[in-house]
Amino acid sequence: MTKKRKRNNQPADGGEGYNRHSRPAVIDHDDDDRVGFGGSIGRVDPSTGLRSAFPGLDDYGDGETELFYGPAGDGMEYLRMVRSEAKGVPDLLVAPTETEEEVDAAIYDSGRGDGRGYYADGTYVAVADAVPSSATAESARTREPQAVFHESLLLRYRLLRANLRIPPSAPSLAALDATHPTHLPANSKAGFTRFRYLLRTTDPLPAQVAAMDQATVLKLLKMLTAGFLKRRRDVEARTSRWLWALLGRLEEAGCLGGDEVSAVRELGKRAVWLVVGLREDATAEAIAAVAVEDEGEEDAEPDEVSPQDLEEGEVDIEAAKTRLLGRLSADAPPASQEEGEVDEAQTFPSDATRATLDMVITIVGEAYGQRDLLEFREVWAIDGVLLRAAKPLPHARRSLAYLQSRDIPFILLTNGGGKHEAERVAELAERLDVPLDEGLFVQSHTPFAALADQSRGTLRDKCVLVVGGDGDSCRQVAERYGFSNVVTPADIITACPALWPFTRALRPHYASFARPLPAPIDPSSPSTSLKIDAIFVYNDPRDWALDIQLILDLLLSSRGILGTTSSKPGFQTDGQPPLYYSNPDLWWAAAYHLARLGQGGFREALEGVWTAATAGAPLRKTVIGKPYAATYAFAEDRLQKHRRRLLGPDAGALKRVYMVGDNPESDIRGANEFSGAKGTEWTSILVETGVFRGGTPAHKPGATVDDVWDAVRWGVRDSGWATA
Repeated sequence: MTKKRKRNNQPADGGEGYNRHSRPAVIDHDDDDRVGFGGSIGRVDPSTGLRSAFPGLDDYGDGETELFYGPAGDGMEYLRMVRSEAKGVPDLLVAPTETEEEVDAAIYDSGRGDGRGYYADGTYVAVADAVPSSATAESARTREPQAVFHESLLLRYRLLRANLRIPPSAPSLAALDATHPTHLPANSKAGFTRFRYLLRTTDPLPAQVAAMDQATVLKLLKMLTAGFLKRRRDVEARTSRWLWALLGRLEEAGCLGGDEVSAVRELGKRAVWLVVGLREDATAEAIAAVAVEDEGEEDAEPDEVSPQDLEEGEVDIEAAKTRLLGRLSADAPPASQEEGEVDEAQTFPSDATRATLDMVITIVGEAYGQRDLLEFREVWAIDGVLLRAAKPLPHARRSLAYLQSRDIPFILLTNGGGKHEAERVAELAERLDVPLDEGLFVQSHTPFAALADQSRGTLRDKCVLVVGGDGDSCRQVAERYGFSNVVTPADIITACPALWPFTRALRPHYASFARPLPAPIDPSSPSTSLKIDAIFVYNDPRDWALDIQLILDLLLSSRGILGTTSSKPGFQTDGQPPLYYSNPDLWWAAAYHLARLGQGGFREALEGVWTAATAGAPLRKTVIGKPYAATYAFAEDRLQKHRRRLLGPDAGALKRVYMVGDNPESDIRGANEFSGAKGTEWTSILVETGVFRGGTPAHKPGATVDDVWDAVRWGVRDSGWATA
């Protein structure tokens, strides 16, 4: 029989051994009892956490940082010498860069070739990708103000949630009185009744909300959902504060169970239900005729009172909308007047109500994954006469309905743009619940459509450059106007990147919507090269530098052939393309607290470069939009055509037009200064529901009234048409 060999666990120095199940003690290399040179355990590198394969290799005797330069007496000393030399070499060697030229981002695919990063804390950090994403590439000007607002709202919500996760201090908790409890006991009717009263009479305190457990937070949210968000009632300011605070204290979606997320969704569904209900009675006169719906006991569970048209997992949003609107119009039983019910003399709903519902839908949709609810949020629109922040102003529908019922011709004139008139009219008609025709809506660039009129033989089939707008949205508007050969700066820079050398970062964005050019850019062959016959600035340009360079090249070219330079004396004397601007506004109100540069700012920048390049030569151009005469002449012609369709061919000449507006600098000034070729008299009426809010206007109107309904009545009486 083979004799099993006995393991010798006794160390060579005669010290105490250890058995097979025991482990040697962990040695702290920061202490003096570290195993010395030639010991049995290697040192652990504090930066990498790796243990040396050679015990004693990092021990340098008395001096911990002493470097060993040899000569080496044995293999271990040789390794120590190599290690010492390595300590004098930087962790990362970076070759000096000879140029500031941008490095191709493709180097990140292989991890080689980039010397612009840095080494810190044992990790190499590369420079951020120079090619921005589609989201970060947009400036605040290119994005809708509503999107910027929602981003800001979510940022504030995340900050609130982070703050409420910090445990309150003992003094803060001790300072809470009996009216600010932090816990709602389960199955406690007395506690439920008490909290329902406190939600109506007290405001939440940070320490109170921070000390609440998740069960209490969810119970209170259910209570607010069922008993405090009622149709045909404004949301109280205190209720808004409680909703904001409790949503801030709620855990993230990943930390909640299915039932808990369902309760949050019910809150979002209730907000959607109320928003859809508001769209049914948008004007003051319709509101006064609708009774409040009785929704049952305030302490009912959310599932018993919330609309079931938006159940979890619903994918057909349009069908849900239809069913929900049907319920709103078909089964709203009357109820008695009670606390919180809308009084006929009040304007309902309040801005605070709309803001609260928007906040709830945004947080529930974005932070808790219920994104199917987001499309029910109201869409903003800015006007000062019919709408303000997507909310129809008092008597807006009544005014338009009055004009339509009495066959009084009218059109809607705005300096906005960037979308086709059909889209704008559809949005406005839906909000006001008034049928509107596309021909009644005139934007700042609407007059450009006349230049594509085939009967006039102008620019319909010519090659035109359209500048401005998001992507190629303005190209699509121009094509719907009738222009058949439209190019954009994106098309040109994609085909010829050398035209402007500073667009490398934006080329992927341009390529996403660029189209092939109708002709190559070949100055050596002018007869076959790309030729631009007109330049249109439809909307705010997004890349001022590229657009200015391109327009300047064309204005200095020979006959609009890109890449050529005119040899004729003077400027704009060699068949260069005409330049058309829309919307002359220098400033506009954005999400930022200060006004931002608008299309007028781009025009001033281009003309400044033109002045420098031509030593002060005047730039010939056409500017349309209020208050310019061309816009009012187009509006008068459009109004006359509408008048003939409405009243018949024997309607006679148009004698007087009443311009109702809220901006003295554009609306009132334009009407006061315009003198039409047909002798039509223009009278301005200033309303105090938009830009102008009292004081002395810069341009004196024919009349100053409160709102659009007063303006309509004033104009009807002044014209002698009828008695309003």
